[in-house]
Amino acid sequence: MFSLLAPWHSAYSTTIDIVSPDFLIPIGETGTLSLYSDGTAPATSGFNVLGSQSFFLPGNTTMDGTLQLELNFSGPPLGTGTVSMAELDLTVTDFDFLPDQVTRRITLLEAATIISAGGQTIDIDLADSLPTGTTNTDDVTISLAPILLGQPEVTSFPDPFTLVLTLTAEATNTGSRGKTLRNTPESIVSGVKLTVTSVPEPSTLALIGIGLVGLGFGRWRRRGLKHVSA
Repeated sequence: MFSLLAPWHSAYSTTIDIVSPDFLIPIGETGTLSLYSDGTAPATSGFNVLGSQSFFLPGNTTMDGTLQLELNFSGPPLGTGTVSMAELDLTVTDFDFLPDQVTRRITLLEAATIISAGGQTIDIDLADSLPTGTTNTDDVTISLAPILLGQPEVTSFPDPFTLVLTLTAEATNTGSRGKTLRNTPESIVSGVKLTVTSVPEPSTLALIGIGLVGLGFGRWRRRGLKHVSA
């Protein structure tokens, strides 16, 4: 039965992109940023993640902050039930996955984790997708290795398909004197390549089945007539 259906299976790929504006991962504050592939304006709450930030970092202290980033992809073939795999392609700019030595005594470290995909809880650290041999991520643009989203981690690709990331920034001052610092923006260009498996409609399968049955009956009649004439 499965071998009969195999010729009618087909697969194709399509890509849905989101190009982010420059945004900040706050220090000492929290905020959210929602981005949309359909061109809807970014939505923010809490800290003004699309603005700028100056902050005072006392001596011998560590300050951190969190940004929740939501990437909302919409459009065909999402929501059809035929998407079998999604490949997440990310290009990041000025994201300090590796410690950035701001001054001799002050370092900045940033992290990003995908915590939800299509409403399902997952845990994917983007630092694991850094290209092999990466030694610097400050003030540079880096394309991460593709991240595959599919079974068993993700089993549903609704429309819209939402990826939720937690971005954190941590500034540490090991000196005795406090410093006033300026937080600089990052950006993420994201694309989801969807692999779709198409199968025939039920009515098409029924017609195929009727045709196969008719073919078998015709062959049986011809064999029977040959037997009688002999």
